[in-house]
Amino acid sequence: MDNRLFKSLIIISIGLLFLRLGFILTTMVIDDEAYYYIYSRHLAWGYIDHGPLIAFLIKTFTTIFGENGFGIRVGSVVLLTSLGCFLYIFGKKHFNQTTGAIMSLTVLTNVLFHTNGVVMTPDVPLVFFSFL
Repeated sequence: MDNRLFKSLIIISIGLLFLRLGFILTTMVIDDEAYYYIYSRHLAWGYIDHGPLIAFLIKTFTTIFGENGFGIRVGSVVLLTSLGCFLYIFGKKHFNQTTGAIMSLTVLTNVLFHTNGVVMTPDVPLVFFSFL
């Protein structure tokens, strides 16, 4: 892969990261996120309709960033950005650098992943950890 394509990948990834961070800073928490936030205030090994991972993630990030919309949602941005990085590394290791870049950009620019990347629901950790 030529150096110009790699620089484009980095610029697009950073631009999308800032877009997502701006989005979570300017929008309100939705009902489901508030529901999962209540889970995080009372941690348990399981809940009636979900596993504990979403509560642990929200608890971790609200402890770091505060009990606000940004603290609740920033975990989804971190996981989606990390997924893009892992896909690039995976594609580069098993195929070539161009394939890694295409895999990463396919996920990072996909509208479905963008939507899931700014709303903290159980889908976000499910997609991230299913790749690992």
